[in-house]
Amino acid sequence: MSRSVLIDNTSSTSPAPLVPIDSFNFSERMDNEQILAIIRPHWFTNVPWVLTSVLLAFVPFMLTIFSLLDFLPNFKFHLIIGYFWYLVVFAFTFEKFISWYFDVYLITNLRIIDFDFHNLLDRKFSEARIQTIQDISFKLLGTSQTLFNYGSIKIQTAGQNPEIDFERIANPEKITKLLQELCQKNDSII
Repeated sequence: MSRSVLIDNTSSTSPAPLVPIDSFNFSERMDNEQILAIIRPHWFTNVPWVLTSVLLAFVPFMLTIFSLLDFLPNFKFHLIIGYFWYLVVFAFTFEKFISWYFDVYLITNLRIIDFDFHNLLDRKFSEARIQTIQDISFKLLGTSQTLFNYGSIKIQTAGQNPEIDFERIANPEKITKLLQELCQKNDSII
């Protein structure tokens, strides 16, 4: 029995997995279910929040250079404001990284699964069985998506969740082909 390769979407060029496919597990996994692909949003989607974090890290220096905190009576107040500012920047950066890292899409031999992790208080689990998939389409939109080969896949199903989106993933054409092969295998079994 051949085993599908883990599709690591942190890089378009490197197939090296972040998590070995055999060691990855999740609580909703069925007994006879094999994970065929673990997909995460493309690394390039992190660029906006990383740049924002870097710019925010320089705000206290700018406030000092332009003497915008001189109205405070004591240097200790400058330090307290600086520490508070860096705590906020760290929280912003950490939350964005966690949101990216735990936003995972799985393709198994039985179903597709979408773990959406928007923030610590907003998580969503969606699934659809392979036999309920009716239509699969992918889209690369804009210069960065074309250059870095990442985009979105829209999967329409006849199940409880009429549409599941794999957003901002690398190699959407490759993932679409894998899903089409699974649907064809499932059709030939039925």
